[in-house]
Parts: sequence; structure tokens; C-alpha cells
Amino acid sequence: TRKMQDLDAWCHASAEFKADKDIALAVVRQDGLALNWASAGLRADMEVVLAAVGQNGMALQHVSTELIANKEVVLASVRQNGLAFQWASTELKAEIFASLDTCCRAHKLELPSEVVAVVSCKSNCF
Repeated sequence: TRKMQDLDAWCHASAEFKADKDIALAVVRQDGLALNWASAGLRADMEVVLAAVGQNGMALQHVSTELIANKEVVLASVRQNGLAFQWASTELKAEIFASLDTCCRAHKLELPSEVVAVVSCKSNCF
């Protein structure tokens, strides 16, 4: 199909093309996981990253270290695919867990043990 041909071309493109923001935006809007082949600079570009994770939340695994700690990016990823949370930074996971815990305590609720295990995991093990 055309999409597969475009992705194959992107995968094998020169570094110059992989660093072109307009090309990257067009490609990641078709398949967010194509962010994997973008230049490091574009994997740290908010517009490109949001387009990628908006199309496929699991693209979060290819995002720069700085942006996996960005709430806007992580929330966009998780809205698209809840499993993307595993790629969030350890610090952001801890912050979100603390907020959930505070909220639950305020409402006299208990966090399910599965949530505690996932959010508190420091090794992105699932």
C-alpha cells in the first residue's frame, strides 16, 4: 500500500530527510511509530512529538528524554493508548502516583494494588 511505501522510504531516507520537520510531520501523522527514524532533534520537537503520539500513543518510546517527562506529551500518549504510560519518565510516574494517592485519600478511597504496582515500578517492566 501507499502508506507502507512511504514508511519504507522514510526508514531508508537520508539523515537530511529525517531531520526535515515538514517531512517528519507528514510521516508521523500517518504512523506515529515512524518517529523512531526521525532525527534526535525532531524526537525532541514538541510539535512533531505531539503529532506522533496523537496518532499512536506508543510512539512515546521514541521520544527524547526531556519530553517523556513532559505532562502534556505523556497525557496525549496515554489518551491515545493507555499502555504508553510505561514509557513516561520515572519522575513523572511518581508525581502522578502521588497525585492519585492524595486524591484517593481525600475521598477515602483505596488505589487498586495493580495501579500501585504499575505506577511505582521504576524499571518500565511491562
